[in-house]
Amino acid sequence: DDRRTVRVSFDGATDAVERWPGSADHDALFAPDGIAFARRLSAARTLRFGFTPHNGPPASIDFDVHGFEAHVASLARTCRWKK
Repeated sequence: DDRRTVRVSFDGATDAVERWPGSADHDALFAPDGIAFARRLSAARTLRFGFTPHNGPPASIDFDVHGFEAHVASLARTCRWKK
């Protein structure tokens, strides 16, 4: 299984534990539903993301995602998301 456990929370909520697929070179993780994740980001002010890097200790980082909503409409149009 190439999925890795990640912890995601928006705006200080309790972490949700999810399984995300990883890249073949172990340098990237991908949200299973990128559109849903982008929509959730557009409604949030903060994102906490935690994971265990390949051959590394667990890591967690907080992001200020306020303002992403200004870009999601362009992204949705470019990628032709369905409503």
